[in-house]
Amino acid sequence: MLGILSTIGNGAAKIMGNISPAAWRIIGIVAGVMLIFWIGYSMGARNMRDRINGAVTEAIIDRAADDAAAAIDVSEELRGAEAERGETVREVIREVPVLIRDSRECDLPADVMKRLNEVAR
Repeated sequence: MLGILSTIGNGAAKIMGNISPAAWRIIGIVAGVMLIFWIGYSMGARNMRDRINGAVTEAIIDRAADDAAAAIDVSEELRGAEAERGETVREVIREVPVLIRDSRECDLPADVMKRLNEVAR
């Protein structure tokens, strides 16, 4: 294996010795252009990755803001429904003694009526 590599190296050295300075300039220019292209490509890829990460972060923040607004709306609806339920319960409790007093078939003990009247206030 070492012999093969040394043979290849000796052959490359003989070939490179025969290359003119103008050819070296062309090789240098091509290598420089490739290097500049690669640097620009890698910088562009990094810039694109940063832009994508920024867009993803912005989308996540927007989604979180939308979710927070939806949660606020739901909590306001829940608060309104809870207030309405409380009012309905108070109204039913106020009407129970009146309905029971009007019905001759239903007699409640005095302590139950007293408790209903206390809750109704």
